[in-house]
Amino acid sequence: MGDHGVPSAHTKAGKHERTRRRDRRGRGRAAPQARAEPPPVPPGGDPTGSAYKADWDLAAQKWNGLGSIASAAGLKLYTHNHDAAYGFLLDTGPLDELGRPTRSSGVRKLEYFLDVTDRRHVYLEMDIFWAHVARYRFRTYTARNGSTRTDVFDPLKLVRRNEKRFPLFHAKDGKSNAATGNGYDMVPFGTGDIDYRGFFSKLDVERRHNPMYEQDNAPGGAEEPGRSLQYADLSHKNLAALRRRR
Repeated sequence: MGDHGVPSAHTKAGKHERTRRRDRRGRGRAAPQARAEPPPVPPGGDPTGSAYKADWDLAAQKWNGLGSIASAAGLKLYTHNHDAAYGFLLDTGPLDELGRPTRSSGVRKLEYFLDVTDRRHVYLEMDIFWAHVARYRFRTYTARNGSTRTDVFDPLKLVRRNEKRFPLFHAKDGKSNAATGNGYDMVPFGTGDIDYRGFFSKLDVERRHNPMYEQDNAPGGAEEPGRSLQYADLSHKNLAALRRRR
């Protein structure tokens, strides 16, 4: 019968047996999954507290090595920074008594770090509040010829140039206050002056970034023991509202 296009009993049995064997082989196997992004591993603060190019070069070498190890283990190594890392690098001009440069080419320390580290292995977490403090604090530098130059830091521009290297953000808000050295008072998210809607709207937040609320001065101590929870609740609602309006 099989010669005439009608399956014989033997042919059907063979098909069923082959199907059963495939089913047995496939049992216990998970369905193919999309490749997940490696989880980030936080290291602490700035790669170096120095302002000198030579120290940032050394830090970059260490971070490239450590980042490569992390990548091989399926992890992302990142540095978390406050305002000081966005100050100007000392990389030119007359040397001091120790042979170190005393002036700047106008390159910021963390921008230089991004340029000399391997984008495949070294990542960053921007604290958006402190990046705006840096915008307020570090506006001028002394150029090679001794003149004063002005260059206002743009946190969003830095991220957009290196978007894949900023998987995480600390999202804390600030209210402008020129009477303080930082230029801002830290406040619950959504109650300050930092333009988070404008910041996030120009980035691929849903696919590439994970902003997390943080507020260093949230605890109320014995006088307001529940203040940190109140601030967290308010800030969560305001942060979630940004996503709904996107």
